[in-house]
This record gives sequence, structure tokens and C-alpha cells, in this order.
Amino acid sequence: IGILQVGLQSMANRYAYIPFIGIFIMVVWGLGDISRDAQRLKYISYVIVVSLIAYFGFLTGYELPYWKNSETAFARALEVTENNHIAELGIGNVMYKKGNMKEAQKHYRNSLRIKPDFELAHNNLGLALMSSGELHEAENCFREAIKYDSHFARAYHNLGLLMIKENKPEEAKGLFEKAKALDPG
Repeated sequence: IGILQVGLQSMANRYAYIPFIGIFIMVVWGLGDISRDAQRLKYISYVIVVSLIAYFGFLTGYELPYWKNSETAFARALEVTENNHIAELGIGNVMYKKGNMKEAQKHYRNSLRIKPDFELAHNNLGLALMSSGELHEAENCFREAIKYDSHFARAYHNLGLLMIKENKPEEAKGLFEKAKALDPG
């Protein structure tokens, strides 16, 4: 129900569904009790309910296009928020998957400008840099990710892949072993 943070988000709408059940029941039964006493109030409560349904339907129709895919959702988040390191990371991931490494790097750097110790952004920036052939800078990014989270198995794995590209198999082997010890899967 959102008392404890799960994942990167500090709050999420999906946590409101169950706690709001009681409030919805109170409102519906309350309106039922009020409208039972007076026929006129019964029609007013119908008008209110239908108006609310229409209003929320309109709001849903307005917001729905922003949830078309990850790109539109993160782009909208960047439009309506400031200094959102999670949205910058998300749009960076979308650009990375599209193969647009320069744009991905820009968003990862924006994420790090906002939250310099964000290990996931360091790791993903490293991947984008490695894909662009910027191996030295990618290595620095993976090492920064490990500095901020010494249990980040993917960063060790990615640094190992980079060491293979740099023809350093012994160092790569140690990094892969560390990654496997942290996350056997």
C-alpha cells in the first residue's frame, strides 16, 4: 500500500486502489442513505454520480495518449516535472534501445546532473559509451556505478565485458566472478 518504498518510485497510483475501497464504500452508502430520505436528493445524487463518471472519463481520455509507450510516458514526465532523474534515465533507456546513443548519453548525463550518485545512470551511460566506442569513459562510468553500489552485479558484468574488449581477460574473469557471486542468476 505504499508505506514502504518498493523500487525507484517514492509513490505510485497503484498503491491507492486498496486503501480507497473504504472511502468509496462510505461515499456510495452515504449517498444512498441521503437519497433514500428524499426523492429529490435521489435525482441530485444521480446527476452527481453521472457527472463524476463523465469528468473522470474525460480526464482518462486526456491522459491516455501519454501512456501509449515508455517514450511518451517518460517524455510527459519530463514535461510536467523538474529535475526528474528517473524520467531522464527512462527516456535514456528508450533512446538506447532505439540505437540513438548520443541522445541516450545526453539523458543519462542529465540524470547524473540531477543525482550524481545514481549508480544505474552511471551503468547505463557506460553501456551507451561502450556502444559508441568510447571505452575509457565507459570504464569510468562502470567504476563510478560500483563506487556508489558495491553490490551492483550488472556493473561488474558490464565492466568485465569492457575488459574483454580491451583485451584484459584476467581482469574480466575477476569481474565476472564478482558479478556471479553477487547475482548467481
